Amino acid sequence: MERRIKKVLLLGIMSLVLMVGQVLAQDLASIVKQAEANYAKFENEVKDMTIVQETKVVTPEGEMTSETKMLKKGEKFRMETRIQSPEAPEMPAGMVTIIIYDGKDTWMISPFLGMKKLSAEEEKQYQKESNWWKLVSEKAKIVGTEKVGERECYVVEMEEGAEYPFTRLWLDKKNLYLTKGESKGPKKETIVWILSDF
Repeated sequence: MERRIKKVLLLGIMSLVLMVGQVLAQDLASIVKQAEANYAKFENEVKDMTIVQETKVVTPEGEMTSETKMLKKGEKFRMETRIQSPEAPEMPAGMVTIIIYDGKDTWMISPFLGMKKLSAEEEKQYQKESNWWKLVSEKAKIVGTEKVGERECYVVEMEEGAEYPFTRLWLDKKNLYLTKGESKGPKKETIVWILSDF
């Protein structure tokens, strides 16, 4: 009798876990759809925008800081990135790289490469933050919720791969903003970035 109760209880728990997993997977599809609609509305309402992003990268070799300023008017944009790396003496102090999208092509102006038209593949890296939902695998799923600072977030887990560069994303439950991300570096090290003050 006791064995039968344990089996029934175990089957009940497994069924509940499966149901919760299915609900979370369904929720992710609707969350992605709602986030895309939110961002599209934002894009339609805001025609001119300036974004300033400050980044600090800490590695075993030392610390590197950068400041990126993005000016956007309709579909066109200009992005200027200034890098400061006291640990890399061969790099010019305050080196600036400029990316320009003129509505048709994307160009890079760099102290090392001069002016170069970017390929379609190279262009993709400058779209990740605004179109994160395009990088969510069909096999992605919500694995729970977690606080990032003061924001309660959905935690979305994905399988690793070149097509889907993120392994995990944290989406603000209130407005579906991308708040935190996790990916793997070239040596399979974990890279974590957090967005704040937005």
